[in-house]
Amino acid sequence: MITVDPAFSYGRTPDAEHARAMASTVLGNHDLRITQGTLDMWMRAEKGFASTAGFLGYRCAAQVHLEGLREDYTAVLVLTGHAVGQLDGSCLELNRRAVLAAGPQQEFAICLSGDCVVRVVRLPLWLVRARALALLGRDAVGLLTFGAVPAFVADNNAPVTRHVARYLGHQNAQRLDRFVEERLVDWLLRQLPHQYTDALSAVPSAEKSRAIVDFVKLLMDTNPLGKDSMESYAVQAGVTYPELIRAFQWANGQFPHMYLRGVRLDMVHGVLQGARAGEMDVATVARKHGFRNGTEFRSWYRKRFGEWPADTLRRTGKD
Repeated sequence: MITVDPAFSYGRTPDAEHARAMASTVLGNHDLRITQGTLDMWMRAEKGFASTAGFLGYRCAAQVHLEGLREDYTAVLVLTGHAVGQLDGSCLELNRRAVLAAGPQQEFAICLSGDCVVRVVRLPLWLVRARALALLGRDAVGLLTFGAVPAFVADNNAPVTRHVARYLGHQNAQRLDRFVEERLVDWLLRQLPHQYTDALSAVPSAEKSRAIVDFVKLLMDTNPLGKDSMESYAVQAGVTYPELIRAFQWANGQFPHMYLRGVRLDMVHGVLQGARAGEMDVATVARKHGFRNGTEFRSWYRKRFGEWPADTLRRTGKD
């Protein structure tokens, strides 16, 4: 069965030709070879602002080889089972949570076990080039060539796993928009080796700080009530905690925890504005949003909104 939609497609088939046709949504032109077992391919794909993301399984041992010169960059995340990646003649084991990327001119194939499910993203040339320019502070000459070294997503309890899975087309995630796609490309360029890796580590502090702050802000905005420490955010951004502090001070003129506090205060403000008279109290709302010290919370709230939280509740409470 195939459903066709400009933004979404789903398919399942035991036929190799149909499987190749359906998977081309996320893989582009490719060759499929069944090496063991009976094919029962399934696929789900969604179209983002510029990219196509999806997840794919064959329920048998299979080899996928991307054909010829392509027009996109390809990133693959192994979700279950295991795979063997072949990138420019180098073979490497890809276990669960491994991420590998290939440029348009690179030879790329992947051998999947019968229980292997992968997520795939096709990224257009212009998007990768634009993000390389933003991170490097100068135009990247030619196409990026990624090395045969995978990156690894942290365990499932770490927020970075949820975010990267979302970037790569998680079935329960919102559709990829431009901002999410840009953050994905930034993550790939920081985590995977390529010919500009050394230059990227030496980019001007302003450009590097902006990229770090944008990435950590996304983590905080997406999961503002999480239990991550500031040190954990730094690890996820690939920097030390002092580097994270310096980046936020340069870009925002504040410490990272102050930005997160502001996000939580805005959430409290929104709840109090929408509350009905008598249905809640300020202390309970504050605690639910991570504020344990009532005196400090009220002070921060008044400084941000120009009134006490109780005043907001009284003023906007509805009968």
